[in-house]
Amino acid sequence: MMSIIIKFLILLFITTACKINCYGTRSKIINDEKRQNNEKGSLSINQLADCNKGIYKGSLQAAKRRANHTTGINQPESWHANGPEFAGIVVHRNNTGGHAKIAVFAPGTVADKQYSSALISVESGEGNDFNLMQVGWTVNPCLYKDNEIHFFLYAQGANGEYCWDNWCNDFTATWGATELKFGDILTPSKVGEYTQNKVELSILKDDETGRWYIVANGTTVGFWQGYFFSSLNTQATTVRFGGETYTPAGGDSSPPMGSGVFKPGWPSLTSYMEYVTINPNHAYGFAPENPQTIETRCYYVADVGNTKWFQGLGFFFGGKGGKDQDTCVY
Repeated sequence: MMSIIIKFLILLFITTACKINCYGTRSKIINDEKRQNNEKGSLSINQLADCNKGIYKGSLQAAKRRANHTTGINQPESWHANGPEFAGIVVHRNNTGGHAKIAVFAPGTVADKQYSSALISVESGEGNDFNLMQVGWTVNPCLYKDNEIHFFLYAQGANGEYCWDNWCNDFTATWGATELKFGDILTPSKVGEYTQNKVELSILKDDETGRWYIVANGTTVGFWQGYFFSSLNTQATTVRFGGETYTPAGGDSSPPMGSGVFKPGWPSLTSYMEYVTINPNHAYGFAPENPQTIETRCYYVADVGNTKWFQGLGFFFGGKGGKDQDTCVY
């Protein structure tokens, strides 16, 4: 009997030791994989929280107050190149989304904690009820750990909650293996060449389900379940089309926007959008008439309309950015 008890205790000891060792080995493997993934540039929740903080409602309102709607160079002496800057067109009316074909250009070097994007932004609400959803391309070293051009999604929902790309819990991806995914690297157009690389994007609301959908190059890449937003669950009241950059507080130089060059009439050199429409999911989707144009100190807009340069409504936008208080004349 004693020998049986001894054998049982020995077996229990070996089993426990094995479990401890195996668990420790498994934990080490998991930690190693996490470390390797982080070294490869994958995002963590902390990284997402630390990138581009403070760019949202208050900063956007300040940026709109700073924006000069007629010229990009007559800014007050106290103006600073911190926070978001936008150059493009804005439509203020109830709507169910926006659509545009966006030329893809490499803006140039963007510093850490800055970003430079070309986007469609659908917005609604005020204060804590302010919601927005943005889709487009961006260079954002803080998020992606490189200076490549990435296909991106950004959203702000109820009570200021915000998210990027596949970190949006309310967003359901529907893409296949060969389709464009958030975070994918896009190939930029070659400056000076006649043909440009473009991405065709839509944000649209389905009347039957009430869901917002994202469409890229004619394929639905995903939709929102509905619990992330508050005011946007009803409809949007503003759509912005254009370029947006961000410089953190304390930064004294803003990044390039678009191609980093602003030469209107030169689609081989200057970033642009075309086929701009609102309410793209309806038979009455249309190109906005007389949209508001917004420019800032270093970023301009030109040739808004159905000009010879574009298919449908289009416009040029962008600029080189620059140091605080400098006047960016092209």
